[in-house]
Amino acid sequence: MGRRGIRSAQGQPENEFGELKNSKLTLKLTETGKKGVLERIAAAGLTPTRFMELLGRGYIQFEVKEPDDFPPIPTPKKKPEPLTIQEALAGKSVEELAAASDLPIEMIQRILDGERPTAGEAIALARATPGISGRQMWALAKKQYDR
Repeated sequence: MGRRGIRSAQGQPENEFGELKNSKLTLKLTETGKKGVLERIAAAGLTPTRFMELLGRGYIQFEVKEPDDFPPIPTPKKKPEPLTIQEALAGKSVEELAAASDLPIEMIQRILDGERPTAGEAIALARATPGISGRQMWALAKKQYDR
């Protein structure tokens, strides 16, 4: 909290707690949540920074509803990890894979039919597969064929 009419000196505490304010906290809220929090803070006659400081130091107490009253938190449906290169490449046509990987269509077809790819081929195919790196694709190939 600054002092009216006095410039703050760098590195000097400006609050009644005698500490520098050099820690930052970033929150992501929904618009509704943000509006509600700011309304409650303003109703208490505080700034968001002052509110968080007092809350963190235990000067502000609050009651949390029972968890049964909370709306359910949606859990994102995680896509299962592919077990084979063929699963990783599923959903794309041979032509799409060839265009994205710069590999010949015949080579891609052989890999899709079960032939073991080289490290370079696996890494090239990863360029056609969002979310899978070249290293992951090669590890998948080794796991699949080196049993």
